[in-house]
Amino acid sequence: MMDCIEYENYLVAAEDLSFGTEQVWKYDWFDLNTGTLIKRTEQPMPDGITNYSSDFVILDSGLWINRDLRQNKKDDRLAELNSRDEVLIRVPER
Repeated sequence: MMDCIEYENYLVAAEDLSFGTEQVWKYDWFDLNTGTLIKRTEQPMPDGITNYSSDFVILDSGLWINRDLRQNKKDDRLAELNSRDEVLIRVPER
């Protein structure tokens, strides 16, 4: 599943990561009128973090994404749940 939002003249989609894949958040920017992929932007994901969900947010300062992050603590599920934090991150546009 991907989060999508209309932003300016684009449809922006945040690619969901599968567990164990590369630690990079990817954003696909499609032309809103033609559906053509215009560009892809990326940003590194912090080490030791799992992203459980996200929602786009449009602010006066641009496009942001609210991410639900947790520290990877495979041996201690309660500690992982206690590490949960929601973080607002600016989406790279270029």
